[in-house]
Amino acid sequence: MMVASIETSVKQWADEQIRQLGWQIIASENETADKVIDESLKNSLSKSGGTGGGRPDYTIIVSDGDKTIPVFIEYKGSKGKLEKIDKQGLVVLRTDYGDFDFKLAIPKYAVNGASYYAMNVVKETPYLEAIAVGINGNKDTSGTIQYEVSAYVLSKNNSELPIKLGDYPDLDFLKNTDPQKSKLFENIVDVQTDPKELEQRAIRDDAKIEAVLQ
Repeated sequence: MMVASIETSVKQWADEQIRQLGWQIIASENETADKVIDESLKNSLSKSGGTGGGRPDYTIIVSDGDKTIPVFIEYKGSKGKLEKIDKQGLVVLRTDYGDFDFKLAIPKYAVNGASYYAMNVVKETPYLEAIAVGINGNKDTSGTIQYEVSAYVLSKNNSELPIKLGDYPDLDFLKNTDPQKSKLFENIVDVQTDPKELEQRAIRDDAKIEAVLQ
């Protein structure tokens, strides 16, 4: 028996928090956060590979006065639909044949969909980094909704390599107040310069090259 998606409940839970984060620029799916982002998304293929682009469930522009970074948020509401990762622990954006996975990973998983939007924006706009946030929820045996939030950062240098920022119980990590704001921006730098992450990146790059050559 297929369990019905509770994406509407997830959306309500997240939307309420997003409006309380304190950022000036927040945009739901039908609103504009930045014309440059809009243009980039319009000119990219949608999450299912169609023309005319697609829109994230929410976009937030965050800044610490030094860096300005767009955050793309995608919602899902079914068990196991937070993220699809491969054997290397990478967020799946492409199939084993090297094409974008418009059939499964990108349209059907929250993190993968958000990462696809973030990837297009760092490739096509002046933004050097973007954050992808996936939010999922499903009901446990008692009928209580369990929410899960996962965030990744993508950079212009590695636009197809989302690097994990963390898993969170809610959206407080995105607040426009300290200590949350300082911690977020420190974390964005730290995860990208972590020696372990750099080593993993080399392994991933080798694996990606091998996959293409096969």
